[in-house]
Amino acid sequence: MSRSTAITIYRTIIRWTRKPPACEVPFDVPPSDVQNFLYSLPDGKQFFDKSRIPKNALGKRILADGQGVRDLARLSFEASKTLAKGSEEASQAFDRGFEALRRVHSEYTPILVELREWRARQQDNQGVHFPLGQVVRHKKYKYRGVVCGWDKTCERDASWQIQMGTNLLPNGGNQAFYGVLPDESDCIKLFGAKRDSKYVAQDNMEPVEGDEARITHARLHGMFVGYNVTNERYLPNRTMRYLYHEDYDETDKIEIFPQHFAGESTELNENESDKEHKSDIN
Repeated sequence: MSRSTAITIYRTIIRWTRKPPACEVPFDVPPSDVQNFLYSLPDGKQFFDKSRIPKNALGKRILADGQGVRDLARLSFEASKTLAKGSEEASQAFDRGFEALRRVHSEYTPILVELREWRARQQDNQGVHFPLGQVVRHKKYKYRGVVCGWDKTCERDASWQIQMGTNLLPNGGNQAFYGVLPDESDCIKLFGAKRDSKYVAQDNMEPVEGDEARITHARLHGMFVGYNVTNERYLPNRTMRYLYHEDYDETDKIEIFPQHFAGESTELNENESDKEHKSDIN
């Protein structure tokens, strides 16, 4: 790979990071991309280990947002300087550079655009009583869970609402509905097995406080980065805070989950409700 080609690839990626949506939406660079585009280069890992990219509390370097992509591109460019012109390694680096361009434009960009559009839809939270991270209890079935998303009105089709008896609720489908991660121990006790998620009407929810405001769920640490002791709520990861316009007071006492020192997920946390039991809203 010639120096001019390497510079062109590098500059193109840099321009991508400085334009919307890459400069607006929070995201993490997947570890697989660091492996594919840097560690496979001669001395690539050495460049990464000796770089000035800041470390987190666990001593791991963080590649996040547009700055993270710029750091990765810069390090890849520096590592590629060691390659002999016309060598097989240089050819492979050339291919990886174009693969990096393809990924940021055809894979990263659509995800970031979707995240930005999702945020725009969630700007109006009037009528939404329970924020992300709030621990709630189902009024009838008594299981606890943590709010991991919401819709201002029921987003399921008419047949689903009829099957679930939405019309029997005081406010029907014209109220907020929430994605809820139900406590695993409660589900085993009440239903005989764990449940992945619930789609619950606001009419059927009440807040939980005190010692009961903590739950266990396999997906909890994928959506939340810690527990806010001050207001007894789980702290959503930064992508979820972005999507739902959530924030927290920096003076609050936060217990951070250890694994989240390494970064946070960019995946959308959609409410999985089509497989849910009728007890979700009744």
